[in-house]
Amino acid sequence: MDKAAYDVHYANQRTALVIEADLDQGWTKLQKTYGFFRQTRVPYRDDLTIRAQMTVIAQPASFEHWASCFPDVEFEESDDRSVLRLQQRRLVLTVPLTPDQQWRKTEEGRPEIFVEWLPLLRLDATHWFDLRAWIVFHEGAARPIPDVRLWAENHLVVAGGQFESNRCRH
Repeated sequence: MDKAAYDVHYANQRTALVIEADLDQGWTKLQKTYGFFRQTRVPYRDDLTIRAQMTVIAQPASFEHWASCFPDVEFEESDDRSVLRLQQRRLVLTVPLTPDQQWRKTEEGRPEIFVEWLPLLRLDATHWFDLRAWIVFHEGAARPIPDVRLWAENHLVVAGGQFESNRCRH
């Protein structure tokens, strides 16, 4: 049975997020170049979910043969924000979910960790691959509005939106 092209799970007692991408299985023609693009949501805590999104693209953008598949190379790298391992075209990115991460906010105000490896892999002076990953925290769905009739009963308003009046006079 083939492993999925994209998998997201937790490690280290939910203190790190692991994003796994099968670049062999998921490599495809994107809008401007060849690459890998996936995203998914995973539950975090309480009402929070995490949207984990990853893109690996050939640079400069090209539909030439060199960009049509990701090379079979192996390496492991790390920096202060993440650990990256590539083996048999399977990329594993581990991102600690710690307060000392370089947190930022999306335009909508959601907490986010943005990781990029530029370049991820250089073929030569003019061809390379870039990796970007977004880990965005989303709150749960908004609470439903209470039933209008219940609200109206408590606020002495009838269904038409008018204050209660003596209808016998009309």
